[in-house]
Amino acid sequence: MKGFVSLLISALAIAAVGCQDEVKVFRIGAVIPLSGSAEAYGRNVEHGLKLALEEINAKGGIKGKPLDILIEDDRSDEKVAVQKTKQLAGSGVPLIIGGVTSNIALAIAPVCEEKKVVLLSPTATSPKLTGIGQYFFRNFPSDTLEGHVMAEYAVRRMKMRSVAILFIDKEYGQGITKVFRDRFEELGGVVTYEKAYPEGAQDFPGYIKEIKSTGPEGVYLPGYFTEIAAILKEIRSQKLETKIISVQGMATPMILEIAGEAAEGVVYPQPPFDPESKNAEIRAFVSAYRAKFPTKPDVDAAFAYDALQVAAKAIENCANYPEDLRARVADTNLRGITGDITFTPGGDVDITPRMFQIKGGQFTPLE
Repeated sequence: MKGFVSLLISALAIAAVGCQDEVKVFRIGAVIPLSGSAEAYGRNVEHGLKLALEEINAKGGIKGKPLDILIEDDRSDEKVAVQKTKQLAGSGVPLIIGGVTSNIALAIAPVCEEKKVVLLSPTATSPKLTGIGQYFFRNFPSDTLEGHVMAEYAVRRMKMRSVAILFIDKEYGQGITKVFRDRFEELGGVVTYEKAYPEGAQDFPGYIKEIKSTGPEGVYLPGYFTEIAAILKEIRSQKLETKIISVQGMATPMILEIAGEAAEGVVYPQPPFDPESKNAEIRAFVSAYRAKFPTKPDVDAAFAYDALQVAAKAIENCANYPEDLRARVADTNLRGITGDITFTPGGDVDITPRMFQIKGGQFTPLE
């Protein structure tokens, strides 16, 4: 029965990507983590995609035809992601939204390049993804921007002259640590300590004790919210009195639930999307999202929402679908809820991060 269902899905997908005039349903794919270590991020991405899909189809779809997404769970595993990507590409979808984390995006980008399937990542940030192939795009800014902005803010606005770095031992943590460290040292700062921890770690007393012995003015924490929350609680437990800076990966309400008051005062950069904005389009998005899901949308949901808008507009602009879809994605010029979206020749978007701080249990924009 499973084999029959798979064949049926493949046949439907192939039927949807022939001559544009014959298309009955515009069907694309998504490879996102709905289980495993990155599930929390994947669920937010899924919510953003589903809201965008619902709104696009409520407005008549694309050229009067519905849009559909075949969503696959990569289980936060590179091998599974590659397998799912090959399945979707084999079924005939011309575009896949995915690569929620950088390691997954790096794993599946070559598959999409080989199959000539557009890969549009809503959240992957590794500098290694820039120019990785003609078919890769991301509407989330590279860590090159975020790392530079954080280092410059730390030195120029927070007056840090020394910092300890404790980062997750994954592509994301490694990449942004290098960018931050290089810029921080260029500006005259000194890194007193630098060490990686494995994904899923929750035991940090030894790390924090080592950091205390180096006497830094600040601590930089590149990673994901689960580990960062545990680190923040340990910093509070050991009464390490220092400024704490981090990354957009912690910008989720979950960190407030886990870390509580230990998260107070942390400064971090993220793209300028602000769910508290008075902007009419953002307010409409937040209202629709909260009506459909139990929480306010975070950055991942917002960028996933915009990623599907990019895909839909590109499909609509195709004169010879799907052959010219990649070119139409490359030509994107869209005002989204996350900012103005255009792509560089390397597939990157140019959206400068903004500084935020956790104040009174709220994610508060800084001037």
